Amino acid sequence: MPTLGQMNPRRDWIVYISGRPGPETVNLHDLERHFSTPISGIPPSYTMAFNAQSTLAFVANGMHEVQVFDLRSLTSKPQVIYTSQTNVQFFRFEWSPDGRFLAFLGFQDSQLYVWDGESVITLNPFEPAVHITDMVWSPDNRLVFTLRPEGRPYLHELYFWNGQQTIDLIQTPDKDENLATWSRDGRLAYTSQGINLDDPSSVMIWDGIKSVVASSDVGTVNWMAWNTEDNLVFGRTRSGYSQLYRWDGKQVINISPDSQKSYSYQTWNRDGRWAVSTLSLLDGSTENIQVRNIHQQVLLDVSGILYPIWTEAGSLLFCQRQPQGVVLQRWDAERIRPVTQGSVIYTLVPNGMFLHCE
Repeated sequence: MPTLGQMNPRRDWIVYISGRPGPETVNLHDLERHFSTPISGIPPSYTMAFNAQSTLAFVANGMHEVQVFDLRSLTSKPQVIYTSQTNVQFFRFEWSPDGRFLAFLGFQDSQLYVWDGESVITLNPFEPAVHITDMVWSPDNRLVFTLRPEGRPYLHELYFWNGQQTIDLIQTPDKDENLATWSRDGRLAYTSQGINLDDPSSVMIWDGIKSVVASSDVGTVNWMAWNTEDNLVFGRTRSGYSQLYRWDGKQVINISPDSQKSYSYQTWNRDGRWAVSTLSLLDGSTENIQVRNIHQQVLLDVSGILYPIWTEAGSLLFCQRQPQGVVLQRWDAERIRPVTQGSVIYTLVPNGMFLHCE
């Protein structure tokens, strides 16, 4: 049975679950050799996370237990790292960039847990319990998480854990703060909006000391990300469609290649190529995946659903609907090749990205 040590040294591999007739299985797939190996002993679950150190985290025993598995040896046994004593189920895993920490959420108790490789601690600073809606690691292992206090459904607050204590990150009364994302140099971008749904929304940047406004009255921001040049890019929805905007530290400009298309979920490869999901505004139904280079030249424009993700070695993964079901496709800059197909496909890559297509 092959191991990751025997696989492609560029680590262009993924873990996927494909729903087919018959039982689902968890598979390790080498994209270069187009070879899949079932992983025995791991129950299929859509609550999994895969880090660059070849460790897979997953839930077991009715989602009441968190286990990890070393993919470098497929004959090894999973390690139980935490078992609920109060019938709590666990979901949503996030590895820190260096693989030292694993954060995960409790569904019933709204608690946030962190495993450091030896023990598990609980980070929730509130009583009574709040709802934790999101979490994201910084490059230096600081964990920002979004809290929604009980009884205040339209108000989110940002907190972060620095490895020792939990701190109220942004103390702005009566503001809804959400969609946090870290740059490589440690800046945190987030949205800030009044508690009324028609209040203007702003994109904010926190540098570790203070927050500044990158763009005010931006409408509805549905996603944000930092590109390879550490400029902030976000999708702003107005009149029912989303356009791409970039903040370079001084000004915000519309960078959408086509005003007749709606764009979402832009993502970058290390070499500057970027991929995005597009929707035609002319007929409202044509969904495509588009790839451009740093010179804005179109490299790929094909039908595709949801959003694309990049692998560690620079391949692009995306899903298409075909008569036989959902197909997971891989584009390697030369050709498109199917990876697997099924009624449901759940795919993980070592950089923390995932696809869930059905």
